Amino acid sequence: MSTPLEIAQLYTLAREYDPRNESTSESQHSSSRTRAESSRSLLGLPTTKELLNAFKIDEDALRHYLWYGKPPVLHYGFGIDFKDVINYHEAHQLRLPSKELPRGTFVASIENSVLRDLRYQCRFHDLDILPPSGKHIDHALILSLYDSHTIYERELADEEEEAVVKILQDELPVTKEQSLRWFYPICQ
Repeated sequence: MSTPLEIAQLYTLAREYDPRNESTSESQHSSSRTRAESSRSLLGLPTTKELLNAFKIDEDALRHYLWYGKPPVLHYGFGIDFKDVINYHEAHQLRLPSKELPRGTFVASIENSVLRDLRYQCRFHDLDILPPSGKHIDHALILSLYDSHTIYERELADEEEEAVVKILQDELPVTKEQSLRWFYPICQ
């Protein structure tokens, strides 16, 4: 059992993990301008849940042509950061991983605990947390409800989706400032 001081120190170490932290305030100011600009442009991604044909899988072509390549996977959700995940973990007093773990593994364990708890809170087990592509510099993680390859099989009814989004917005304040949108994942 850890003391409150040890727990506070562990959370402090976890918060320092974010690999995107800049060392100077000047670079933080320039990156915040870039973040605001990049979120407006959305990198050519759809601005609504409805996907453009270029991002949909052509089922006929997939069945009939060996050469057909699926479009890139996109994820629909909110952008979050490591600090949001760690704050949630601390606020809900979820079980801390072993302090003997390397810092990256420690933070990944916290992330998995938060994901498991959010899935339980929302009663939505397709919820996922994953890193976005480097094209999305405004957030370190994606809280994904759907992906573009399986959205039509797993999509919730509108009222169920609204309930899930409300829970997420209540639990993670950073999501209140955003609307759901599409993200490129870190790998395809």
